[in-house]
Formats: sequence, structure tokens, C-alpha cells
Amino acid sequence: MADWKDNLIVDDARIGELVRGAARGAVLGIKTEAQSDQAAHYVAAHVAGHGGEVVPVPVHYPEATEILGRKVYRKVAEIPGPVDIVDVFRNHDSSGWVKAGWLIFLLFFPLIAMLIYVIANGKGMAQRDVAQYQAVKQSQDDYIRSVAAPTDPSAQIKQAHELLEKGAITQEQYEKKKARLLKD
Repeated sequence: MADWKDNLIVDDARIGELVRGAARGAVLGIKTEAQSDQAAHYVAAHVAGHGGEVVPVPVHYPEATEILGRKVYRKVAEIPGPVDIVDVFRNHDSSGWVKAGWLIFLLFFPLIAMLIYVIANGKGMAQRDVAQYQAVKQSQDDYIRSVAAPTDPSAQIKQAHELLEKGAITQEQYEKKKARLLKD
């Protein structure tokens, strides 16, 4: 019996040959568009953007029904039709044996495996959700501050003057706004 390591492909040329020959690939552990800065999303997005057929199989994100505009499947076994390659994105904190065992368990007992995963990783999932929420909130706050009208009257007069110079408002509108701001 051959050693399983004989089946590993580690050189770029052979990996490229394998990928080019694959017409349809499942991405197990794909992230949603909200995590587009992570490899588990942008690798699949790159492949899809270059004509590859990507079948999303997220491990997290039970609310997701579509990723990259494609229907989400919860198990690789549920994907209709042939799949040429499966790209597995995984947790870097676990050893190879843990990951291999987890994949086997996931394939044969998907519901139990999901429940165990949520129980074991619930705290980390919550922390990632909180961090993601905080990042989005900070981004939104920064945007709102950048487009909101200034509250300082002199800044508002300056902004109105810029609009006047661009022709967006008339001289009369500018004078009215200036008088109102100086009166307050």
C-alpha cells in the first residue's frame, strides 16, 4: 500500500495543472462578502471572476443563502453534479490530524459536527462577530463624519462659498445662508 504522502501535490507546476483542469470547484469554509479581505473569500472571488465555477460551502454563516452570487450548500455531499476539486479553508490553530478527523466526522455526521463546532468555537465566533461589527461601525462613523455638514458657522460659510464658486448655488442663496449663520 502506497504512503498517503505520495498523493500530495506540492510543486507549483503540478498544482497549476490540477487547477486548470478543474471545471467546477467547491470551497469548503468560504467566507461571505463581509469578510472579503480574507483568503477564504477573495481566493474564491478571484477564481469566479476569471470564469471558474465556484460552489460555496460555508462552515459558518448559517444565515447566508448566497455567496458570490451563487447558491450556498451546507455539505459537499449536497452539491448536485460533479465537483472536480474541493478547496478547504481551515482553522490554523488546529493540527493536521485534528483537521483530518474533523473532515471525516463532518462528512459522515454533518449535523452533530456542526453542533460540536458551534459549542467548541462559539466564543471565538462571537468575538469575530463583535470585531466585525465594530469595524463596520467605525467605518460608517468615519464616513458620516466625512460627509456631514460642519457645525461651526465659519466652516459652513466657507463650504457655502465653495459651492458659490462652483456655481452650485447663486449669490443670493450664499448671502442668505451667510446672514442666517452670522445671526445665530
